[in-house]
Amino acid sequence: MSHFIYAIVGPSGAGKSTLADAVFKKEEQIVSFTSRDPRPGEKNGVEYYFIGKKTRQDIDRMKQDCIEGKLVELVEYNGNVYGYSTIEILNKFNPELKSAAAIVTREGYDNLKASQFGEYVIPVFVTASRNTIKRHLSNRNDTPENIEKRLALYDDEAKNEEWFNQLNHQKILIRTDEDNLAKTSSYFKKQIQTFERN
Repeated sequence: MSHFIYAIVGPSGAGKSTLADAVFKKEEQIVSFTSRDPRPGEKNGVEYYFIGKKTRQDIDRMKQDCIEGKLVELVEYNGNVYGYSTIEILNKFNPELKSAAAIVTREGYDNLKASQFGEYVIPVFVTASRNTIKRHLSNRNDTPENIEKRLALYDDEAKNEEWFNQLNHQKILIRTDEDNLAKTSSYFKKQIQTFERN
């Protein structure tokens, strides 16, 4: 039996976190860090490690950490930095014992695939229509300004589906337009079982 890191990619608001919570236990979810402020109800170390705002000098130092392998991902998105530490992945993933999930950008997926964990990485693209995304974002208790910023990024993020379709290895595509979490999570779980039986 094989175990993998399911790297979940897709537009903001497509339901990546909701789906990950429905399919993976908390201890199986690799927690990234972010410099953005917590949303209402978010807790440090659960949704993210909230590291506070960073200066350009801080970010340059973090980029060096990425080069040295201390960080697997470091991306700037919507004015904030996000990423994963190598230690966090090692703590959550063991190819002999369990799988794990990580929500990443396309760039983050590329970095993860190129890392020491690359052979275990399965890409999962979660997407939805623009109208569905707008509805999801509006239900998040986010500010109207942030909602508009994220919607402005939708077209570029949705184009990543073309990139995803061209990947020539194992992958999973999930659409969330039906807003049927039970059906979507059941489909995801069946795909995972197929991969892990092989």
